[in-house]
Amino acid sequence: MPARRIRNICIVFFCFALTGISATLLAQTSAASQVLTAQAAPTNWQAESSCGDFSVNFKVSAVDDNSAPAVVAGKARMYVVNDADSPSWTIRVGMDGKWLGANKGRTYLYSVVDPGVHHVCISNGGENSFASFTALPGGVYYFRSRSRIASYSEMYETVTYSLDFSPIDADEGAYLVAMSDHSLFKIKK
Repeated sequence: MPARRIRNICIVFFCFALTGISATLLAQTSAASQVLTAQAAPTNWQAESSCGDFSVNFKVSAVDDNSAPAVVAGKARMYVVNDADSPSWTIRVGMDGKWLGANKGRTYLYSVVDPGVHHVCISNGGENSFASFTALPGGVYYFRSRSRIASYSEMYETVTYSLDFSPIDADEGAYLVAMSDHSLFKIKK
């Protein structure tokens, strides 16, 4: 990490500590600077260490329930909102080597997480995308997954999709959660 960035992070942290603003605000406002996108083509071992066992699949349905999860003292919350062009794709969401669940269409899921560094992934079965973040107690973190049309060929009648995964700020995240259905999922047997 460049020395200037470390200095800026330390200055920001010191200023927040002096003014008495809570670590929650610091976590929410600096989440985007803490997220690092992983390499483009990880090995299966790297992918499974973030995602989980790729043989696991989910059946997903949606419910119109936007109630917030209970706040757990000393923990953080992470939301993954699927902002999809293709409502038929199931997007699995994993963290630290275990699947948390899946989204389909315009849905979201959330998880209560321990403080510390976490490695997150999304997968549509063919493509994977990765991120990592540092959770602080009381922090709320939002990520957006998107399956977008990358190219279309009239001549060959083919559509190519891309899978994007990125952090979003708290205001946009809360808005997208409010506009989306809550994902209900169970493992297919």
